[in-house]
Amino acid sequence: MNQLIDCYKRICHLFQTYKMAVILFIFLAIILGLVTPFNSGETPPMLLAKEILVGKPYLPQKIDWIEMLEWEGHHYIAYPPMVTFMVLPYVLIGGQYLGGAIINSIMIFGSSILLFLLVKQLQGIRQWSSLAAIAYILGTTNLHSAHNGSVWLFMHSQGNFFLLLSLWLFISKRAYFGAGLSFAIAFQIRYVIILGISIFPIYAFYSFQSLPTISNWRRFLLGILPPCLITWAFQWWTLGNPFLSPYTIAWQQWGMTGVTFSFEYLSRNFQIYFLEMPKLLKEFPYLQFNLGGQAMWVISPFLLGVLFLNFRQRFVWAFLPAAIGMVIAYLFYWYTGATQYGTRYIQDIFPILIPLAFAGFSYKNLLAKNLLLVLVLISCLINIYAVMFSLKTTWN
Repeated sequence: MNQLIDCYKRICHLFQTYKMAVILFIFLAIILGLVTPFNSGETPPMLLAKEILVGKPYLPQKIDWIEMLEWEGHHYIAYPPMVTFMVLPYVLIGGQYLGGAIINSIMIFGSSILLFLLVKQLQGIRQWSSLAAIAYILGTTNLHSAHNGSVWLFMHSQGNFFLLLSLWLFISKRAYFGAGLSFAIAFQIRYVIILGISIFPIYAFYSFQSLPTISNWRRFLLGILPPCLITWAFQWWTLGNPFLSPYTIAWQQWGMTGVTFSFEYLSRNFQIYFLEMPKLLKEFPYLQFNLGGQAMWVISPFLLGVLFLNFRQRFVWAFLPAAIGMVIAYLFYWYTGATQYGTRYIQDIFPILIPLAFAGFSYKNLLAKNLLLVLVLISCLINIYAVMFSLKTTWN
């Protein structure tokens, strides 16, 4: 009985300590619940997960709206295998009856909590941990992602969740194996995330009082191995080559034989990621968002903070090279990830971009701090308005 009483007291103490955070996340959960469509149907990873649970790594037939490839008489989905592996538990507990949009919103909600916890650990911006969670859900394209719940958006939500989990485990808990495991899951879902690996050694060098030992780094690398081995085993089982991505074969079958990365894509991608604006209309809803994409700071003006970084914040030196590398990779990529408003591929970088953007307002100047609050508010209004009035097109 005494142990139960002590446990109750600890729970009460934690609630008193984090009361405002609990209230905040209840509010954000309600918002996500309001915008998330229930019974939205099964996404391709969920369909494949059901087949895997009965021993088949392919779908029984070709489905027109799913990106698929045909290999040795079977129909496979073209997405990275890890996307499917991560929905197996959801399908096991009956998630197919709730639909794919629900788990997408769960990932977004979980990511907001992890971002809150991560920002709490970053000197110079930790006072804005609650604001970061608000900005992540209400001030970015994540609100549209929850409202839409398509497989294309779901992959980014998964990547965000496991990248944030990895960063939090490493920075806050120094849990090297768990950090490596989560990071590998993230980059096996969204390949470009592997460029974020530079964060770990640079952050440790600048911010840890005692540097990780060789044994610590060995545990980090050992954590990376299981997700890679599982993916390679699955690709060997299905495609006969452990290092052959389903995307590679799918592109060949779709006739997409051009260069994946090239300077010829730079001008177009730069325009979309940094300059593209929504179309202004004379009549309601007054804004029309082209599904090709718009500049990231048009949708989330607070991201302008990345242009005014405060390099006195040590974490900036670790986060910035990773963000630059990921942005550059997408600038030279053949595709920009349509079927969205905003820039869908930039969502992969939110876990790094948002702390960096906040660092841009971390100067002692009170005007800079107040400007962050104003820009987050404007970002929230833009995204709420877009979901309520301007984004009528839905995608499976």
